[in-house]
Amino acid sequence: MITDKIVDTVKQEIIDAKSYEDIEAVFHRIWPELIKVPDAAVSADLVSLAMEAVAGKEGNKHFVDYRPVTQKEAKDIHDKTDIDVTGFVHVLDEASVRHMIRRHGNPETEAKRGQIAVTVEDMALLPLIVSQYDSVEKGNDEPGKLPTIVYKKRIGACYYFVEEIRSGRRKLAAKTIRKTQPAPSATP
Repeated sequence: MITDKIVDTVKQEIIDAKSYEDIEAVFHRIWPELIKVPDAAVSADLVSLAMEAVAGKEGNKHFVDYRPVTQKEAKDIHDKTDIDVTGFVHVLDEASVRHMIRRHGNPETEAKRGQIAVTVEDMALLPLIVSQYDSVEKGNDEPGKLPTIVYKKRIGACYYFVEEIRSGRRKLAAKTIRKTQPAPSATP
């Protein structure tokens, strides 16, 4: 069974990797345990897309439609945004991955912001974040820009995941993600 300790260890091994081959070796080593996790195949596809995106320089040909929006999600999102996302699907594309890693993947820069650097492995958590969020809120609704929603989920770190609502394509498309240290628990 994959535990938080195993996840943290694997993330550190990925961070310490010196090459793409080292990352692949870690991934192949944990694969037998990973496939026991619900949505593991989808998570593996997301990490694979992320690795491909980071290795590439430009373009946006590749994407993964990784999960349909559930009735509960659609209701929660409608309650916050007045936008009906029934029948939509969550999608991650390579341009979004590059944005997330370039803007929020540098450990030093993120530490200065009081945040934790995002890694390609964090993409594996997207199905969990959008299906078991702690909260979902209305994001950007500026004229001329696509509306967004923000999921908050604590999985070790606190994740803030933003999706654009692309009504024409019926997609909730990954836009960015940030991580912070969890706030200390309040003691009664």
